[in-house]
Amino acid sequence: MDFKKHHITPEEDRLPFFQKVGYGMGALVTIVSVNALMNLSNLVYIDMLKMAPVLFGIAAAIPRVWDFISDPIAGNLSDNTRSRFGRRIPYILIGGILVGIAFAAVFWVPNAQKYWVHIKKLDKSVNIEFNTVNIDFVNTDRGFLLSDSTDFSLSEITPEDTATIPIMQKSINDTSGLSLFKLIKNKKVYLAWFEIAGDDDKFIPAQAVMKGNTMAVSSELISEPKKMQLAWSLTAPTKNGRRQDNPFVYLLFMSLLFYTAVTLYSVPHGALGFEMTDDYHERTRVFAYASFIGNIGAISSPWLYALARLEIFVNEIQGIRVVCIGMGLILIISAFICAVTCREKNFYRVKKQKRVGLIKSFKTTCKNRTFVKLVIAFVLVIIGFQFVMGFNNFIMIYFVYSGDKDAASVLMGLNGTIWAVTGIIGVLPMAWISEKIGKKNTVIFAFLLLVVGNLLKIICYNRALPYLTIIPTVLLSWGMVMCFSLVNSMNADICDEDELNTGTRREGSYYAVYGWWWKAAVSIAYVVSGYLLQTTGYDANLEQQSEVALFWLRFWEISLPAVLTIIAILILTKYPLTEERAYEIKEILKKRRKNQNNNTL
Repeated sequence: MDFKKHHITPEEDRLPFFQKVGYGMGALVTIVSVNALMNLSNLVYIDMLKMAPVLFGIAAAIPRVWDFISDPIAGNLSDNTRSRFGRRIPYILIGGILVGIAFAAVFWVPNAQKYWVHIKKLDKSVNIEFNTVNIDFVNTDRGFLLSDSTDFSLSEITPEDTATIPIMQKSINDTSGLSLFKLIKNKKVYLAWFEIAGDDDKFIPAQAVMKGNTMAVSSELISEPKKMQLAWSLTAPTKNGRRQDNPFVYLLFMSLLFYTAVTLYSVPHGALGFEMTDDYHERTRVFAYASFIGNIGAISSPWLYALARLEIFVNEIQGIRVVCIGMGLILIISAFICAVTCREKNFYRVKKQKRVGLIKSFKTTCKNRTFVKLVIAFVLVIIGFQFVMGFNNFIMIYFVYSGDKDAASVLMGLNGTIWAVTGIIGVLPMAWISEKIGKKNTVIFAFLLLVVGNLLKIICYNRALPYLTIIPTVLLSWGMVMCFSLVNSMNADICDEDELNTGTRREGSYYAVYGWWWKAAVSIAYVVSGYLLQTTGYDANLEQQSEVALFWLRFWEISLPAVLTIIAILILTKYPLTEERAYEIKEILKKRRKNQNNNTL
């Protein structure tokens, strides 16, 4: 590592504090909105609205495929814009508003209350005999009351009901294998049914037969029932269970709208960070602010669901709607702060720059050897860890805690919190380290933290001392936040090199193409990860995994990221854009621009 004296940022290249904070507020929009959507959408659509997981996966995947097309378009569009407000700011303002609106709209599912299923656990007076669960009830003039609850009544559905009550008019031909009842609660009418579960706790709608003052509940799918519950909704379940696929089209459309808005916002925002300052070190400070503020905002994402479950809301559906509207407003305000506080330094320089076509810009970007080396190095790190994404959870549960999920979940939660806190704190010394040893060496240092942290798992995956896993968690989180914050600063330097070689400023294209390769790598890794998990011998149906499966889980989870990161380090050693070269390019461009200005006078 080189600790010789380095360049000091001149005063004219230093950005005011409020601009760096404003840019960080802008980073919060993308980080928080995407993280929150990923955390909440499966809960809302699969758990609450009972959409089939396969359909949910399709609705979630298609917008990411669309990203491959929209990212380069957004980058090229922003580079070629010549408005009075700049090349980036209009998109940040409009895109931020659209992100906030689309984020809230994703969870504002039409008629969501119709798909909401209420659950009442039935524990009292339940008697299990062979394959049948019996529960006592009391006949009254308003129907029959279960011994577990008296705040609602049940009655059999009559032809009169189906003719006069709207929710009963739905055909129940698809509800074979279960018995439907009319439930009245708080003067509202619902469809109700009983569900039973075996040892796996998977509840299935069942048939119910009245025998005197007892309800006998059973299902051909469960030979030894252990638990029973009552479910009611405005929509009847199908013969396949409570699955409701009607919101699929809405989710697909709104997800496409949301991710398009995110692209329209995030690509110009990233490009703006590239051009806010010409200084090698000040760029690092800009992205340090962005990472710090964005990661603080990201901590809020897991708490949105808890807020939605507060008793002030009628149910979780209403809670999610209100909370997400609030979050949408915060996103819009953050984007507005970014738009009004940040300045485009290169706007006046490129006013007369010729517009570059999309395909030509994409090809030129991908031919930049410095850029290609940086992309390859980071793609190797990305896929290395994405290939084994989730393996850590299985190792914690089945190896470290020998199948004790309750104990494992506590340490997993603690490690998650430590990861988040380290990500916030770890960015603070990043700019200082970069000033001392340069960006390339700082990234190599960060990559070494990833290698050492992962290899330490050989020791820290310890059944006797499980809390040793905190050590690799800290090292991995610190390494990740440093390298993925610095890559944007390094891309900004590459844009200077590109201007030197081509005479054009194309920050939007570079940010978009880097994002394009990043998303392509993640998409490929998702597919490979599933096959890799299968080769380990992992079996989800087993209470405890075999020793062979546990060995291969640890082998791949520890070795694969470490090996690919070492290769990335070797590639980065040949990275040519050092601090000296960056400042040399800066001076050449400064003289060139001065000459161009003199020639136009």
